[in-house]
Amino acid sequence: MAAYNERFLERSGPTDVLAFPVEELMPGVVPDQDSNGPPLIVGDVIVAPAYVGRQAEQNEADFGDEMALMVAHGILHLLGYDHEVPADEAAMRAREDAILGDAPHHH
Repeated sequence: MAAYNERFLERSGPTDVLAFPVEELMPGVVPDQDSNGPPLIVGDVIVAPAYVGRQAEQNEADFGDEMALMVAHGILHLLGYDHEVPADEAAMRAREDAILGDAPHHH
């Protein structure tokens, strides 16, 4: 995971989740697609379970809940969400909350 993080994002060390979008999507906007064509591929999400497990322990969170958050977070990145500025971060967290429902999770 650290190698991917360094190679593709030029960040050092391991991380919990990486997303590699194929399309440039906008949050909430359904992309045009040929209904007779192949399914739309939006990208890849890579999750590091060992890292997520340590993160869950540090945050006193359930491992399954933490994994669900990381998967949701990664997929939202593929769909065009980011957290570079506070307003975008708030929108992304609100969407995570909507997806995860009442499952206890943190940010």
